[in-house]
Amino acid sequence: LIFLIFVMLAAERRAEMGMSRAIGTKRRHLIQQFIFEGYLYDLGAAIVGVLLGIAVGYGVVAIAGQIFSTFGIDVQWHIEPRSIAVSFCLGALVTFFTVAGSAFRVSRINVVAAIRDLPDDLRLAGSIGGAFRRPFTDLANVDRRLRRGRVLGALLALLAAPWHLITAFRVFINRGPLLLAVAPLLINAGIANKQLWPFSIGISLGLVGAAMLLRWIMAGLGVAERRRNRIGFSLAGILLVIYWLLPFDALRSDLNFDVEMFFISGMFLMLGGIWTAMYNIDLILSAALTLFGGLGRLTPIIRMAVTYPMQQRFRTGMTMFMFSLVLFSLVVESVLTSSFSSQHLDLNRSIGGYNTWGVVSPSNPINNIGAQVAADPTLRNRVAAIGGVGALYADIQQPGHAVQASSGKGGSRGNGWYAGGSVGIPDTGYFTTTHLPVKVRAAGYTSDAQIWQAVRTHPGYAVVTGDFVKSKAGTFGDFQLSGVTYEDKSFKPLALRMRDTNSGTIIPLTVIGILDTQQVRDFGTAFTIYTSPLTLTAHGITPPVPALYFFRAAPGQNVHQMTLAIGSAFLQNGIDTKEAQVEYDKTQQSSIGFNELIQGFMALGLVVGIAALGVIATRSVVERRQQIGMLRALGFQRGMVRNSFLLESSFVAVLGTLIGAVLGLSLAHQLVTYFMKTQPGIQFVIPWAQLALIVVGSYLASLLTTYLPARQASQVFPAEALRYE
Repeated sequence: LIFLIFVMLAAERRAEMGMSRAIGTKRRHLIQQFIFEGYLYDLGAAIVGVLLGIAVGYGVVAIAGQIFSTFGIDVQWHIEPRSIAVSFCLGALVTFFTVAGSAFRVSRINVVAAIRDLPDDLRLAGSIGGAFRRPFTDLANVDRRLRRGRVLGALLALLAAPWHLITAFRVFINRGPLLLAVAPLLINAGIANKQLWPFSIGISLGLVGAAMLLRWIMAGLGVAERRRNRIGFSLAGILLVIYWLLPFDALRSDLNFDVEMFFISGMFLMLGGIWTAMYNIDLILSAALTLFGGLGRLTPIIRMAVTYPMQQRFRTGMTMFMFSLVLFSLVVESVLTSSFSSQHLDLNRSIGGYNTWGVVSPSNPINNIGAQVAADPTLRNRVAAIGGVGALYADIQQPGHAVQASSGKGGSRGNGWYAGGSVGIPDTGYFTTTHLPVKVRAAGYTSDAQIWQAVRTHPGYAVVTGDFVKSKAGTFGDFQLSGVTYEDKSFKPLALRMRDTNSGTIIPLTVIGILDTQQVRDFGTAFTIYTSPLTLTAHGITPPVPALYFFRAAPGQNVHQMTLAIGSAFLQNGIDTKEAQVEYDKTQQSSIGFNELIQGFMALGLVVGIAALGVIATRSVVERRQQIGMLRALGFQRGMVRNSFLLESSFVAVLGTLIGAVLGLSLAHQLVTYFMKTQPGIQFVIPWAQLALIVVGSYLASLLTTYLPARQASQVFPAEALRYE
C-alpha cells in the first residue's frame, strides 16, 4: 500500500517532476525528496501500526486462550516492551525501504512524456549498448573528477561503475535471455537437493523468459508495441497459471516440498492471472460493451470506468494484485479447513481399532488385565478386546549407511545414532487384536495380520513409523530408512539397530512393515517402533510392563459407559481413560478454531486492498478534475460521473475477486486431491456460504470506501474544474 501510494503521489506531480528534470534537477534529488517525505509518513504510520498491532494481538490471544482452554492450558496476555520497540523499528525500516524502492521507480520518468502528461507504457528498457555504456562513462568520470580535485565525486563514480554494470543486465531480464540462463541453474539445484521449490521457480522463470524472448523477437520484426506486449505478457501469464495448477509431482515425483510451496504458488498464480487480465483489459471492455452497450446511458459510463485503469496499468495491476492475493489466500484456507474438517475418525488407522485407551503408572501396573476384565460383571460384556503396550526408549541407526544430517527435530546422538524415541513392546492381547494398518509390507507378506503375527513370534522382527521413510508429502524427522519410500507397494526387509538408552545394549532388528503416518498424528498413543518382548529377552533385557492399555467395545455397547466402567474398575491403579472419538472431536475443534483464527488474521489484509481502492479513487478525483469538468460541460450528469467512479472501483474489485477466487479454488482442489492419496478420508468441500460472505463483504466494503470520492467527483462544477491547475 505504501508503494502504491507513492507511485500515485508521483503520478499526481508528474508534470511538476518533468519540469524539474527539464531545468536540471537530478534523479537523486527526486529520490531524496520522496524518501524524506515518505519517512515522515513512515514514523507516524509505525506508531499507529504498533498500537493497532497491540489491539489485534490482544484479540488473537483471547481467541487462542479459548481454544487452548479445552486442553486445560491457560493463556495469559502479556506485552514485552522490547518486542514493541523491535516491532516499531522493523515496521519503520521495512516501510523506509519500500518508500526508497518506490522513490527510485518514480524517478525514472520520461521528461517529455511527463511534461505532456502522456502515459508511460511498459517498453523494452533501452538499448543494450546504452545500458552497458554507462559503467564506462562512470570510469571516465573518475579520471575527469580527479583532475578537477573532486576526490569524493571520483570515489562515488568509481563505486557507481560496478553497480551500473550489474543493473545493466536488466535489459536481458526484460528481453528474456537472463531469465532463460538462470532457469536451468535453479532447476538443477532443485534436482540436486531433491527440493521442489527451486525446481518450480526455475521452470517459472524459464516460461516467463521464453515469453519475453518472443516479445523481443517481435520487436525486431516490427510488431506494434501494444500487440507484442499483449502477446508476450499474456503468454507468460497463461503459462504460469497452467504450470502452477498442475499437481506438484507432475514433472518430478522424487522432489520434496513443504508449506513453502503454498506461498510460492500463490505469488506466481496471482502474477500470471494479473498479467493475463491487465494486458487483455480492452477485450474485457469490449465484452462488457457488447453485453450492456444497448442500455444507452451505461455505454459512456462503462467506457469512462475502464479507460482510466487501462491507462494506469501498473497502478491498477498493483491494486488488483493486493486485492486478489488476499482473497486467494482466504479461499484456499477456507476450502482446506472445510475439506479436512470433513474427515471422520478412522479408528483402525488412528488407534488400531480400539475405542478407548487408558494410562497407568509403570510403578502401579494392572496385573493380568484380561482375567480381571473377564471376572468383572460390569466389564465382561462391554469389552470385546484388550491390548497393553509397554515402552522403552532407544537410539537407532541403519547399518551400512552414511550418517544423515540432523535438522534438530529428533536429534543426532553422534556416530550415526539418532534419538528414535519410544519403542512399543505390545503384549499378546495387543498383537492379536490390533487393527493398526501397515502401509507398506515387506515382500512375502500379504496381510497386516501376518505382519503382526511375525513380529510377535520372531525375535528381532519390527515395524516402524511411516515418519522413518521418505515421502512425497515431506518428512517429519531426521532419520529416514534407505531402501523404501512411503509410496512403495512392498520392500525387502531392512536391517536396523536399536540401542537401549538405559542399559546401552544394542539390539539388531529386521524391519518388515511401515506403519501409516496417520496413527502418529491423531492421539500420540503410537510408538516409533514396535517389537515383541521376545526381542528384548533374547538380549537379556526384561520387557517393560504395559502402562498403556487399549479397549475395544463389544458390538452394541455404549463406549462412554464402557470407559466409565473401566475407570471405576481400575481406580486403585490410577488409570486415566480417554475416548478416541471425544479426543478426536476436541482436536478437530481446536484445529478448526486455529484455522479460523488464521483466516481472520489474513482477512485484515483485505483492509489493505480496500484502502488501496479508496486511495486510488481519492487521487483519481484530484488527477482528473479537469477531465471531470470537461465531461460535465459535455453533458455528463452528476449521477453518471458518480456511477462511473463507482463502476471503476467495482471493475478492479470484481476482476481481482474473480482472479483470486477462481485460482484459489483451483489450487485448493489440487492440494486436497494430493492429500487424498495419503489420507483417504478427506473430501473436497467448498464452503459456499463462507466464500459468499468473503466475496460479497469485500465488494460491499470496497464500494463504501469509494463512494465518498465518487460523490465528491460528481459535485465538481465544470467552470471551476476547467480553471483547475
